[in-house]
Amino acid sequence: MATTKTAKVEADIAKVKAKIAEYHVKLKELEGKKVAIENSEIVGIVRSVSVPLDSLAALLQAARSGENAPEATSGHDVWQTGSVQKSGSENERTGGSETQ
Repeated sequence: MATTKTAKVEADIAKVKAKIAEYHVKLKELEGKKVAIENSEIVGIVRSVSVPLDSLAALLQAARSGENAPEATSGHDVWQTGSVQKSGSENERTGGSETQ
């Protein structure tokens, strides 16, 4: 009788291990989907900021180090110290009175 109980437990163990293997595969797939979605969101955010490509690397390095971002040379909105600041040409048009 002890042999049948052992066999039953061993069968249950095998089933659980098979399920665990399935879940590992599913987990890897979901993690890959998450990374793809995050990358897509990042690309969308970067494109919405309208920073010239030549200024993007400096902007990201400044953000990483916590420094003020350099001004963009093309007059686009530029992210600085955690908020979007108007470039010089926009401030000149509005008289510099617009607050963020």
